[in-house]
Amino acid sequence: MDEEPVLVTHIHNAHTDGDVLVYFVNSNVLHVGDAYFQGKFPYIDIDSGGSIDGYIKGIKTIMRITDANTKIIPGHGNVTTKEELKEYLQMLEDLKTQVFTEIEKGASLEEVKNNAKITENYKGYNGWITEDKIKEAIYKSLKMK
Repeated sequence: MDEEPVLVTHIHNAHTDGDVLVYFVNSNVLHVGDAYFQGKFPYIDIDSGGSIDGYIKGIKTIMRITDANTKIIPGHGNVTTKEELKEYLQMLEDLKTQVFTEIEKGASLEEVKNNAKITENYKGYNGWITEDKIKEAIYKSLKMK
C-alpha cells in the first residue's frame, strides 16, 4: 500500500472466528481490531467462534509481531504499547485460571458470576463488557471444550 509492505494475518477464534491483524511494516503500526479492547474486558463472541483460549493466543500473536516502539491500534480504546498488552495478557490468563478452577470445583455459571473474588483485581477493566459478562464468556468458552 503506497509502497509500504503490509502484513495481514488471521488469528483464530479470538473475538470471533474472523479476526485479522493488519501490520504496516515500515511504519511499525499494527491494527488489531476487536482482538484487543484497550483498558476494557474483551468481547468474546462465543456464538461467532470466539473463545478465551483463542483470545489469549491472539494477544500472544500480537506480542510476537510487535516491539517496544510499535503503535498498536485496538478496535476499542486508545493507541497502546506492547507493555500495556503484557498486562492485558496477564489479566486474561488470570481470569481464565480462576474461572477454570471454579469449574473444576463444580461451580455453576451463576456461582461463577456471583464470585466477586474472580475479578476483584480488575475493576478498572469494566466497560460495556462487565465483570459478569467476562466471567460468563470465559465460563462458556471453557465448558465448550
